[in-house]
Amino acid sequence: MTTPVKYIGRKPSYTDFVHGSKLTFEPGQTRVIPDDSLARKFLRQVDIFERGAQEQAQTSDAAPPGVTKDDTTKLLDDAQKTKDEALEKDNQRNDLVNQVRAMDRSQLEILANDRWGQKLHPRLSLENARAKVLQFVDQYGVA
Repeated sequence: MTTPVKYIGRKPSYTDFVHGSKLTFEPGQTRVIPDDSLARKFLRQVDIFERGAQEQAQTSDAAPPGVTKDDTTKLLDDAQKTKDEALEKDNQRNDLVNQVRAMDRSQLEILANDRWGQKLHPRLSLENARAKVLQFVDQYGVA
């Protein structure tokens, strides 16, 4: 079920970073939020949002070509896609860190040289070599 949410805040525009949706609102704008849990989160901020009229939200969907249509669903999908990409990148990094923690000295040297073109000092202990490779992961990324 969709819930219309109307922006009644004082600022000239509002961008949501608190709930991670990255939706922007203009004064008096009503957006139809398809996710009820997200809409409830917005409506908890009573000084900024109020429940919009269902008729008002439906008329904005059938707006003339000169007026912007409600792009809430597209914006929410884009924000979710960005979250998913960040999660995948984080998972790749964690997998590499787990692999590094299980490697021996020769494997660490090969990994550092192949991935990042870095050589490990021959006098480094196994633990110090692992720490150095983990620094490479943080510095250069998974690449």
